[in-house]
Amino acid sequence: MRDLLKRVIYFENFSDLKLRQLIEYGYRQLFTKGQIIFKEKDLGSSFYIILSGAVEVISEKTGQYIATLHEGEFFGEMSLLLGDPRTATVKTAEDTILFVIEQHDLQRLLEEYPSLAVDISHKLCERRQALRELGLLDQSSPENTPFH
Repeated sequence: MRDLLKRVIYFENFSDLKLRQLIEYGYRQLFTKGQIIFKEKDLGSSFYIILSGAVEVISEKTGQYIATLHEGEFFGEMSLLLGDPRTATVKTAEDTILFVIEQHDLQRLLEEYPSLAVDISHKLCERRQALRELGLLDQSSPENTPFH
């Protein structure tokens, strides 16, 4: 598990001690190809980091493909941090191992690792803008995130 997390860009400079502490915040879960991780409009309760494999992000509302995310990338942050329902459906493109962090543990993790909070905040802003450009997010949605 430590070796898988070390390959994630956000954790590559973590010491072994920090990685062991990080592992305490979540758990590893295997998803088989084609498995739905969550559906659009679900209430979010988990944040995911891809340890291996890939997932596809799809808008069920429009039937639109949004993105494919690969090893080292994360998803699920919008719903948890903004309190909104999931903005898209995410399913596996291949057998995938995810590091899953539940909402209450994510808050503790971000308090302990402020640089991770900044990285997630930047990605959150990028993703919201991309969804606006695709017409999948209301243009009047506030820009504020919990980290600004």
